[in-house]
Amino acid sequence: MDLIGIENEAEFFPSGTLSDVLKEELQDITARWAGLDRAAHPVERLARVAGPTVEALRQVRNSSDRSRRAELVRDAHHEVPTALGYMWRREGAFTALDGAPVIPLVSRAADSSGRDALWVIEAPIPAPEDEASDPLGACFTEDQLPPDQREAALTDRTIESVLAEGVFELSDGPRHVLVLGLSQIVLIDKRKWPARSVHRFDLQEIFARADRDTLTVMACLISREARVPDQGAPISDRLEEEAQRNANAVTTSLKRTVRDAIELLGQEVIAVTGGKYPSTFPDQGRRGSGSTARICRASACATCTGSSSCSTRRRTRALTSWTCATPSMRPGIRWRRCVNWNLSRSEPRRTGRGLSSGKASRC
Repeated sequence: MDLIGIENEAEFFPSGTLSDVLKEELQDITARWAGLDRAAHPVERLARVAGPTVEALRQVRNSSDRSRRAELVRDAHHEVPTALGYMWRREGAFTALDGAPVIPLVSRAADSSGRDALWVIEAPIPAPEDEASDPLGACFTEDQLPPDQREAALTDRTIESVLAEGVFELSDGPRHVLVLGLSQIVLIDKRKWPARSVHRFDLQEIFARADRDTLTVMACLISREARVPDQGAPISDRLEEEAQRNANAVTTSLKRTVRDAIELLGQEVIAVTGGKYPSTFPDQGRRGSGSTARICRASACATCTGSSSCSTRRRTRALTSWTCATPSMRPGIRWRRCVNWNLSRSEPRRTGRGLSSGKASRC
């Protein structure tokens, strides 16, 4: 599935599942839209505005006149949301911040119950040197609002901070927000915003290529018919649920694979060792509590508490206990060796009777 120009940032969809889910669902979605006329078909509407939008963006970049740039951007911003099925109407919306300042909207869509489900917010026009900047980091300007609401305009906070504290905190606020930047659209979901998960759509890349599959994916994810249908469950929610279901299935399969691998490894160890455990302890009660215990099989060690070395002691990367198995050793003394192979100092740990200090030389 061709998703060039569509960025799944911070796993808005579970990583690696979006392409697989869309590939299976697109046929059903396009079949549902096949009976619509061209004016009502979301993909056809996007295909019609692709060329004019790319041309408008080119002229914006080549123009140094501020008023001309504003006019071109305004026309492009009007065409794209309209092609996505949203009714263009510039207005102000109150926020949940202190003083209820106003932010500019260019469209809002209500669900079947009449409650706002999605807002379209227009980011301000960036300066020529800031065209590649993130629209979420921009601040609103007064000229984006109707004249009678400019005094209450919120112009000192970024769009990102306004969304977190001013929009999604509203009791009757929308679940989704589309932020319309110069050359990209950012889809934000209230439920995924704490992780700053968003979906970005690069208009320059998508419209310049005009790939049919990419336009279909864009329509399925952010068009009004997909996000806020007049009736029925949103197509976009179904896609997200299917993606999450696939991700959970992958996780379950991975757990099962790891468990099977551990079982196979254990069976291989048993086959190699014959299922036997060293049994040279005179007293089974002195056996170490874990697999890191090791046995000194020397026939006679002068003393474990002195400086003499034991050539039969085995070394291990794990924290190892050395337990004496010969009558000449002091009973009950277990030597704990440092994890570092290059260190030879050890400290005794009392397991029975007797406790003394000394060195255990490196094997």
